[in-house]
Amino acid sequence: MNAISSRPKVTVIGCGHWGKNIIRNLAALGALGGIADRDAERAEAMAEIYNVPAVNIETAMTDPTHKALAIVTPVVTHYELVNRALSNGKDVYVEKPLALRRTEAEALLKIASDKKCVLMVGHLLRYHPGFMKLIEQVKAGAIGKIRHIAAHRLHYWPVHPEEDGIADLAPHDLAMIDGLLPEIPTDILVRRHAYLQPPHADIAKVHLRYGDVAAHLCLSRLNPFKEHRFTVLGETGALVFDDGKPWDEKLILSRPEGTALHQAIALEVDEPLGREMKHFISCLETRAEPLTGGQHALRVSTILEELLK
Repeated sequence: MNAISSRPKVTVIGCGHWGKNIIRNLAALGALGGIADRDAERAEAMAEIYNVPAVNIETAMTDPTHKALAIVTPVVTHYELVNRALSNGKDVYVEKPLALRRTEAEALLKIASDKKCVLMVGHLLRYHPGFMKLIEQVKAGAIGKIRHIAAHRLHYWPVHPEEDGIADLAPHDLAMIDGLLPEIPTDILVRRHAYLQPPHADIAKVHLRYGDVAAHLCLSRLNPFKEHRFTVLGETGALVFDDGKPWDEKLILSRPEGTALHQAIALEVDEPLGREMKHFISCLETRAEPLTGGQHALRVSTILEELLK
C-alpha cells in the first residue's frame, strides 16, 4: 500500500465557491473521501469529477466510514454541524470562524476533548508562507518589541451580503494577530457602517488593546479595489505583509536607519490552502493539536462576538 492510498480520507460538506478549493487540494493529496452538499446534484457532479462518492449530509455525519469531515458551509451553520460531527466522534476541519459566540466555541472544544477528536479551524493566512515568515522575523527580533499592528482588509462587493461583513472579514486578521499575541485584548472598540442589508456591517473600524500594544483593523467589502495588508510596527523597524503583491514583494522589512530601508524578505512560493490541508492530514495521522486548533479558535470567536454586538 503506497503512502497516498493509506492517508486518512476526508469527506467535504459544502462544495460551493470555497468548498471546491478544499476539494481540489484534498484530492491532490489523495485524501478526498467523499462529497456532500445540500444540493445533491451539485455534490454528484463534483464527486464525478474526482471519482469519489457523493453522499448526503446525514450519511456523512453518521456513517462510521466517514471518519473525518471538512465543513465548508455558511458561518451560521457551523455550530450545529460541527456539534453533530464531533458528537458522532468525527475529526473536523471547519472553515473560519469556528462559532459566532464564545459559549458555542467552548461547547465544541469540550465535545472535541471528550471524544478525543481533532478539531481544526480554517484560518488560512496562518499557513501563508509570508505570514509564517513574518512571525519568524518577529521572534528573531528583527523589529524589536511590537508596538502596534495595523490590518487593512478591503474588498469590492460581498459574496454573501446577508452575512455580517465583520464576521466574514475580521477572522482573518484576528487569527493573524493571535499568532503574534495569543491572548484576549483588554479593550475592544468597533465602529460599524451598514449599507446593503442593515444591520449587517459592510465597513468597520476596529481598535484592540493588548496591554501596551494597540491593533487596528480597517475592514470593508464595498471598496473599489482589493487590499490585504498587515503591518507590524516594532521598536526598531516594521514588517509589512501585503498579499496583493507579487511573491518577491509580499513581505517587506523596513528600518529607519541603514542602507536597506525597505528590504524584501525571500519566501517559499507555496499555496497556503495546500499547506493548510497537509497540516490537517498530518494532525489526523499524528493526533497532534493543530496550529489553528481549539484554543486559538476560541480566542478568535470570543473577540468576534464582541465585535458583532
